[in-house]
Amino acid sequence: MTPAPWLARQAGLLCRTAAYAAAALVCAPFFYHLAHGSRAFLGLLEDDYFYYAIIADKFVSLGKLTFDGITLTNGFHPLWFAVIVLLRALAGGLNGSFYVMLSVCFLASMITAYELARLLARSLGASATLAPVIGLVFCVATDKTMSSGMETAVDIPLLLWLVLEVSRARAIPTHRAIRLGLVASVAILARLDIAMVVPIAFLGWLVFARPTHPAFIRVLVPFCAAGVAVPIYAAFNLLEFGSIMPVSALSKQLVTRFGINLSYLRAIATWTAYGKTGGVLLAVGVVAVVVLRRRRAQGEALVRAEALFAGGLALAFACTLFFVNTLNGWMYFSWYSYPFAPALVAALTFTGTIALPRVEASWRTRASAAAVVGAAIVASFQAASYFVVHGPLWSVGDNGLLAMSLELADRMRTREGVCGMGAVAGFSTYAMNRPVVQLEGLVADRAMVEHIRREDDLRSVLAAYHVDYFVVSLPAHMEKRDGCYSVSEPNPEWAGKRVATMQGSICAEPVEHFETRIPPHRWSLFSTLDTYVFDARDLRRPPGTS
Repeated sequence: MTPAPWLARQAGLLCRTAAYAAAALVCAPFFYHLAHGSRAFLGLLEDDYFYYAIIADKFVSLGKLTFDGITLTNGFHPLWFAVIVLLRALAGGLNGSFYVMLSVCFLASMITAYELARLLARSLGASATLAPVIGLVFCVATDKTMSSGMETAVDIPLLLWLVLEVSRARAIPTHRAIRLGLVASVAILARLDIAMVVPIAFLGWLVFARPTHPAFIRVLVPFCAAGVAVPIYAAFNLLEFGSIMPVSALSKQLVTRFGINLSYLRAIATWTAYGKTGGVLLAVGVVAVVVLRRRRAQGEALVRAEALFAGGLALAFACTLFFVNTLNGWMYFSWYSYPFAPALVAALTFTGTIALPRVEASWRTRASAAAVVGAAIVASFQAASYFVVHGPLWSVGDNGLLAMSLELADRMRTREGVCGMGAVAGFSTYAMNRPVVQLEGLVADRAMVEHIRREDDLRSVLAAYHVDYFVVSLPAHMEKRDGCYSVSEPNPEWAGKRVATMQGSICAEPVEHFETRIPPHRWSLFSTLDTYVFDARDLRRPPGTS
């Protein structure tokens, strides 16, 4: 008796075991470093994660939404912020207990994401044997994306859940409209640009289902009523900050001229946690939707209409969001890849739906068994490698942002006052434990966004915010011209060259200047940084004066 039929029958158990083990291994570096008293685990988190953590810490301790302790801000996605606030309140600080609980949240989210991916694949038409495999294929990439400390820990599972609900929606009675509204609203609060999914879904429903006017109202009213949390959040932003969008979103829309960021597209195609196969498969998935749609029109319904629509929705959202993000000029950040999770499930499922009938029946069981074993082995190897690199082999020096920030904190220990900083302000503020005004506008106030929009003089902005030290950290040396440094915030090195910037000249030497050169391991991040600290009073003097 060959093992292939047995392996095919046990696909669910084997894939679930591999997926859960992979999730545990991706989370394990946090526990490893915490157990060894090492701060290296901080380098596993994104710089922008610390915006959440620091604002949450101040919200619990001071009772107000602030990053710098001075100005109010709403520069965060609300659901993940609420989770961080809860963990901070339970732990009593950003201490070891907090990070243990944060890691447990990552683990729970990873397991949930796998289960939802498996259910989504099944709902889109994958067999009981292949659905667990499809959920497993990219699970390690998804786990790594979810463990960065960003809102991906909640937006990935919720986006998967939303697409799953859409795929099940044959008829939409009142109770189902309420369920869709609740899931959609929570997903939007997890990541605000998921709001794009709702009009795309409604438009598709109107085109394909062609509901009567009363039927449309019967769906729209309970859907909107169940999703009332979103307009409440928008109203709060409008009343308190003058816009329905948070300042973090506003500050990334300050483009001075039209253009497409090709480096962003290259990053999406080749540099995400999903690798080059993710970008290619995304394109293949779009083609598969077109093919299946055409076959359906010809009378060959390989996929349910609702499933085809939901999978197409996931792919359309990913492609639309990635394209829209190329227009704002900012560089690619790892947590932007979250739409890959449901989109690749759809792409794999639809591609398999087209390809499997071409495989001879006698070989399908063997192919399914091989897929189970192959996916389990690859996922286990990827996760084990991740643990070894980011656990025993990982050090503070392997993340240049963390290494730089710790040295900056040490050098600034005797210099009291408020700092102003653009990029890398998250790590640096956490390390220095002092007020830092965020000069990119991401977690500043609305006034800072308007300063950037108007391209105000940086010297006057620093004076208005009572900044004592201006900090710049770049992957290259700053150049002097006519004895002065030319400075910009946001800096084009991080925000791109098409965004509005505040500019100024510093005609004095920095009070601190150091280079961060970390070991050139293949896994090291930001291995080269040059950091300058200027006395902010020098920015208030006209060039050529002393």
